Amino acid sequence: PAVGMAAIAWLLLLLLAQGSVGEDAEVVCSGTACYSLHRAELGWTAAQERCRHNGGNLAPVRSPREAQTLRELLAAAGWPGPAWIGLSLSRGSCVQPQEPLRGFAWAAGGESGNYSSWLSEPAVTCLSARCVSLRPAGPSGPLGWADRPCRGPLPAFFCKFIFRGMCGPLPLAGPGRVSYTTPFGVRSPRLAAAPFGTLAEADCEEGGEGPAFALCKGSLEGGGFAWHPPGPLCPTACYHRNGGCQHRCIEGPGEPPRCACHPGYVLAPDMASCLPEDACHPNPCQGTCRTRPGGFECGCEAGYALAPNGRDCVDVDECRDGPCHHECRNTAGSFLCLCRPGYRPTGPGGHHCHDEDECAQPGVCPQLCLNVPGSFHCACRPGYQRQPGGDACLDVDECLRDPCPGPCRNFPGGFECLCPPGFIPEEDGHGCRAAP
Repeated sequence: PAVGMAAIAWLLLLLLAQGSVGEDAEVVCSGTACYSLHRAELGWTAAQERCRHNGGNLAPVRSPREAQTLRELLAAAGWPGPAWIGLSLSRGSCVQPQEPLRGFAWAAGGESGNYSSWLSEPAVTCLSARCVSLRPAGPSGPLGWADRPCRGPLPAFFCKFIFRGMCGPLPLAGPGRVSYTTPFGVRSPRLAAAPFGTLAEADCEEGGEGPAFALCKGSLEGGGFAWHPPGPLCPTACYHRNGGCQHRCIEGPGEPPRCACHPGYVLAPDMASCLPEDACHPNPCQGTCRTRPGGFECGCEAGYALAPNGRDCVDVDECRDGPCHHECRNTAGSFLCLCRPGYRPTGPGGHHCHDEDECAQPGVCPQLCLNVPGSFHCACRPGYQRQPGGDACLDVDECLRDPCPGPCRNFPGGFECLCPPGFIPEEDGHGCRAAP
C-alpha cells in the first residue's frame, strides 16, 4: 500500500509540475479505446499533432459502431460539426474512385476496410493534399464525410487513444463528486469506463478531509484492471447508500465499512460491486464468453469464426461465397470488393460494378468514341483513317485512287472532281457529267 500511495503522489506532483490538470473535453471510453472531441481552430496536420502528442491519432471511422461513437460525442457537446477525422490523401497520391476510401488513408494506419460514409464524391486530384471532416449534410441532415484542403482550419477534431484495459466508475461509499483525468490530458466528471493510468479525484461531501485520489492500475490476477486504492472512497456508515456496496455492507467495532456479496457472487476488483461466480471470469476466450451450465461457451465477432479448439477466433474468408461482382479481397474480419478497369463500384457496400462510360469525358478520342463494356475504342470519320500505333486520325488522299475522269482535288475528309469545259460535277462532287 505504501508503494501504491507513493506512485499516486508522484503522479500528482508530475501533473502540478506540468501546470495542467487536464483539458475539459467530451470523451467516451469502452473496450480498450477512448474517443475525444476537442474544440480548437486547427488545420488537419496541427490537429493530428495534438492527438499524437497525447499518445493517439486523429480518430478513424472504420465501422458503423465507431461512426455512432463520434455522433454521440457531437450530441453530448450539443454541436453538429464539422470536425476533423483521421483520413487524408497526401500530395502526389491520386483519388481512386473504385475503392471505398477513394485512395485516402487512415492516420492511425492499418487496413482500409470497406466501410465509408461519403456525403459526395471527393474532388478528383493527384496534385493537392485533401483531408476529411465529419459534418452534417445540411441543417438537419445526416452526418457524413467531406473532403477539403488540409490547411484550412476547422473548429474541432476527434482523437482516438488505445489502452491495455479499463477500470469501471470509481465507487463511492458516501456523498461526493468524482473527476477523472485521463492519460491523454482530458478531464471529465463522467466516464462509464476509465483507461489504464487515469487519475480519479473524489471530493467527499462529509468528513471534512481533503480530496481522495485513486489510480487505474493493472494487471490484476486474470488480466483485469482496478482502482488503487480500491475503495469505496468517501467512507460513511452502512446506513448511507448501503456504504456504496452493491450487495451487503458490513461494519465492525472500530473498523470502516466493507462490502460483501451474496452466495454465488464474488467481490469485483472495485471492492464494491459483485460479479457472478462463473467460468467466464477471467475470460478464457479470445472473443466473447457466455456462461453455460457446467462451463462456458466462446463466441466471435462478425467476420470471424470459432477455431477447432473452441476458444480462439480465426478470420472468415468471405470471398469464398462470391459476394462481389468482379474481384474480392479478404481482409481481417471483413472483405473488400474491387472492380476491373473500366468499371466503378455501385450498389450497397460497393459489391456490384457498373460500366464506366469513358466516352462521356471530353477529349478521350480525337474524333469518334465507341463505349464498350469495361473499355472504349476510338474511330475516325469517313475520309480519315487511324494512324498506325495511335488514335490520331489522318486524312485519306482519295485522289490517289484516280476516282475522277479529269483532275481531282483532295481536301480534309473528302475530295472533289474538277470538270473540264462542257461538263458539270455530279451532286456528290465525285464525278462529271455533260452539261445539258
